[in-house]
Amino acid sequence: MYSINNTTKTGKLEGKLMATMKPYRELILLLNRVLLWDKPWYSTAILAGSSMVFTMIWLWNPNVMSIVGFMGIIATLLDFFLIPLQSFLFKRQMWTEEKQKEYQSICTNVIFYKVNAEQFMTSYYKMRVTKPKMYFTITILVLSILTWLGGTVDNIFLTYMVITFFLMMPGIQRQGWFAPIVKLFSTCGIGMRFKVEED
Repeated sequence: MYSINNTTKTGKLEGKLMATMKPYRELILLLNRVLLWDKPWYSTAILAGSSMVFTMIWLWNPNVMSIVGFMGIIATLLDFFLIPLQSFLFKRQMWTEEKQKEYQSICTNVIFYKVNAEQFMTSYYKMRVTKPKMYFTITILVLSILTWLGGTVDNIFLTYMVITFFLMMPGIQRQGWFAPIVKLFSTCGIGMRFKVEED
């Protein structure tokens, strides 16, 4: 387990998140198991699913407004049908103490990464005062790479790569593949922490 500064505040945030997401808790558990690659083939399924969706977008070739509208329709339908469907598939009696602990752990991790992201940004901006040359170099380098990528790589392919990376990231992190990157950022003086799941 890990510790976060200001545990009272994070405890309240965790309780609020648990209450907000309670109607979807069974689906959250399923999604969490997929994203963490509980089974070896989950990583392949994530990659295949993401590739299929973006292949359809590439073939359809819609404009931005069409994509936003379509995503809004999907989100509205899911919001309307998801809770009744979950109530039908997962009876209240199926909810166990073990599932409750897993659900609480997921909410705790979400709050952890929220706080961690805030600490990362605080450390980054603090570098502007403590290490201005490094701050300037990192900022210019990152923005230059983003500018080059935006002008060189196709928008749909770039979006596919970014979204697929974020979908794969929990499983990659669980495997401990981020450890060298964490060490690199630590040497640069940027505070960043990752929680690696134990099997």
